[in-house]
Amino acid sequence: EFMKKNEFFEFQAPTITPATAEGGAEVFQVNYFDKKAYLTQSPQLYKQIVMTAFERVFSVNKVFRAEPSATTRHITEIVSLDAEMGFIDSWLDIRDMSENTVRYILNEIADKCSGELAILNATLPTIIDKTPTYSLTEAQELIFQGTGRDVRGEKDLNPEDERALCEIVKKETNSDFVYVYGYPTRQKPFYVFPNPENPEFNEGVDLLCRGVEWLSGGRRINDYAQLCEHVKQWNMNPDAIAMFLEAFKYGVPPEGGFAFGAERMTMQILDLKNIREATMFPRDMNRIDRLLSDEEKQEDGNNEKKTNSAC
Repeated sequence: EFMKKNEFFEFQAPTITPATAEGGAEVFQVNYFDKKAYLTQSPQLYKQIVMTAFERVFSVNKVFRAEPSATTRHITEIVSLDAEMGFIDSWLDIRDMSENTVRYILNEIADKCSGELAILNATLPTIIDKTPTYSLTEAQELIFQGTGRDVRGEKDLNPEDERALCEIVKKETNSDFVYVYGYPTRQKPFYVFPNPENPEFNEGVDLLCRGVEWLSGGRRINDYAQLCEHVKQWNMNPDAIAMFLEAFKYGVPPEGGFAFGAERMTMQILDLKNIREATMFPRDMNRIDRLLSDEEKQEDGNNEKKTNSAC
């Protein structure tokens, strides 16, 4: 409702893709008529293509991450809300739009679900008029000053850093949310726009809430030649994303977008201890409906041997 009121066109992105959207290896490969294909990590490339025609687009999709992480914040099948918008001036437009989206969601929950929140003894995160925003360098300095742990110069924030930063910001501003921007260029996917004044850093931005990353986004590269150069630098196969690159040959406006996962948002809103509690049928590296045995994990798709049979 909020996205449509803000003139975003809704579309459905494919689940089976010929290439990885992020340029990484954390994907599920599927046998597609004896050829390689993948379960989508993200509708990123498709929403950028659709954006060239509709200017503002969004999609709610299942996405799949083959991250070998058995943590309280990782699952392999996620519901993701993705948005992309053209004719932006900078990454700040993306920050502001994402902030307005989160604010709307929280207001709707407060208005329509107060009874459920009371039953679950859940308190909505506090979002103030202007969410605190820090560069990665500034965030690391805050962590150093607040905890004594020197993480200055690191390329990213680890989970302990994210928790510490959120606690510091909450104490100083009463905000449960904080934006962090200005990551090293190679820490983000190939399509994220480098800072023109300092190309070693990019114009990507993350939103943290109560110690967990809720949202990631930023400005995208819209120049065809620059995009092709990044594809090479990230050691990607340009032929695998030829349709995506083709869309940029004839001119694309300055653009950007963001995405966040419904399960992490639910986990944080309800103050759950484990993201698996935020979805009815969680999937992770150890579970598909039930816990997998070591033998089952090693079996290939043609092996019909059953273990721990229910009958």
